[in-house]
Amino acid sequence: MTTARPNVLLLLTDSSQYQVFGGQPHPVCRTPNVDGLAAEGVRFDSAFSSAPVCHPARAAIQTGMLPHANGYMGNAIGPNAYPFELSEDVPCFAEILAQAGYRTGYAGQKHIRERGFADFAGLLSDYREWVQQQAPGLLSARPLGPPYCQEVDHDVDESREAWYARGTSELIERYANQDAPWLIECDFDAPHPPFPLPAGYASLYAPSDVALPASLDDDLLDKAEAHRVCRATQVGEGLSREDWQLFIASYWAYVTLTDHYIGQILATLDRTGQRENTVVIFTSDHGELVGAHGFITKYPQLWDEGLHVPLVMRWPEGAARGVVRQGFTSSIDLLPTICELAGATIPGTVHGESLVPLLAAGPEPEVGRDETFSEYDGNIGQAYSVRMVRTREWKYVFVPYGRDELYDLINDPGECVNLAGRSENRPALRDMQDRMARRMEQTRDHALGPLNARRKLTAR
Repeated sequence: MTTARPNVLLLLTDSSQYQVFGGQPHPVCRTPNVDGLAAEGVRFDSAFSSAPVCHPARAAIQTGMLPHANGYMGNAIGPNAYPFELSEDVPCFAEILAQAGYRTGYAGQKHIRERGFADFAGLLSDYREWVQQQAPGLLSARPLGPPYCQEVDHDVDESREAWYARGTSELIERYANQDAPWLIECDFDAPHPPFPLPAGYASLYAPSDVALPASLDDDLLDKAEAHRVCRATQVGEGLSREDWQLFIASYWAYVTLTDHYIGQILATLDRTGQRENTVVIFTSDHGELVGAHGFITKYPQLWDEGLHVPLVMRWPEGAARGVVRQGFTSSIDLLPTICELAGATIPGTVHGESLVPLLAAGPEPEVGRDETFSEYDGNIGQAYSVRMVRTREWKYVFVPYGRDELYDLINDPGECVNLAGRSENRPALRDMQDRMARRMEQTRDHALGPLNARRKLTAR
C-alpha cells in the first residue's frame, strides 16, 4: 500500500437496500456508478447497520460506538422528541482527522450535529433558502398513487440531491491544490421516502417488472405486537399488489437518480486529478423495508432488509480492485478504518474494528466476526428497546416487553417463521442469547438486565 496519507470521501445515502444499491448488478434497477465503484475497489457483502433508523445509525458511523453508548439512541426530530445528542466526551472521526492535520468538509442534509467539520457547502438549509428566494413553487409535486410516490416539475439538476452533489464537488475542487489531505462527507437524503421523481424518472421502471417480496403477506401473528401496530399505522388496511409494485418501482427510480449524482461527484474527483489517492467509501445509514413483511419503511423491526447495507471502498493507490469480502462488517467499523487510513490513533472507546486489512489483494484475511449486532431504542417520543444478534445460520431479536424472535436463516431467509417458542430450537436460542449477553457486557448495554432475566427463563 502507498505510504502517503490518502484523502477520504464518504458518500452516505439514506435508506439504501443492499439488494438494490449494493454495488452488484440488480436484475432491473440500474446503478452504473456504484457498480463501477465496486468493480474498481472492495465490496463488503455482509455489512450491517448498527440501528434501523437515521440518527442512531449515523451517530454510530461518526463514533464507532453502538447507539446505547454514544448518546444518540433515537431520532431527535420535532418538538416532542427526546433531546438525544452525542455525548461530548465521545470523539467523532472528523474531529480526530482534523487534529491529525486533515482539512474537513461537509455537504448534505446535516441529519445530526456532526462535529469536527470546518468547511461546509451544499447544505439542506441553504437549498431551502434558495428555493424560497429564487424558485418558489419548485418543490410542488403530484402524487402517483401509493404513499410517498411523487412526480415533480423541477429538473434533475434542481433537486436537493443535486445541490448536495454540487456542494461536494465544490469542496473537492477547493481542496485540490492544497498540501494537506482532506476528509469530505456527503450526506444524501435519498433514497429515503418520499420519492420526488423528475420527468423521465417517474416512469423509469415498469411496475409490472417488479417481483414482490416473498414476505409481503406475512401476517405477523408470531411476532411482537409492536410490528402489527406499526404496520397498521403505515399502511392502514394495506395496499393492492399493483400499488406495491408502483411503490417499489418508484424506490428503484430514486435509487438510480441518486446513483446519477454520485457519478457527478466521482467525475469531479477525476477531473481534479485526485482519484488515485482518495479513498471513496460508499454506504448507507441503514437499509429499507420497501414492501418486506408488508411495510413501507423501517422502525422497530430488525429484519435484514432494514439493516443490511451497501459498503464499497475504492482506493486506486492502496487497495485491491474488484474484490468481494464476505465476512460480517458493521457501520461502527468506519471510524477505526478511517483513522487507520489517516494514520490517526483509534480511540479506545470504539466498538468497531478497522477494515484496512480487508482492503489488500488476496484471500480474505482471518479477521472479522462470525456475528453482528444491531439495536433500536425508540423513535422521536417513543421508548422501545430491542436488540439483535445475527450469525450466518440464525438471527435472534430480544424484545424485553414482548415476544422474542428467532429465525433459521438457512431455511427461512425472509424471516417469516418465528421459532423462538419452539422447544426443539432451544439450543440455538440459548447460544444466541449467550452471544448477545457477551456483547452487552462488553459495551455496557442497559438492556443486559432484562436479557439475563429472559435467559433464565430459556434455561428452565
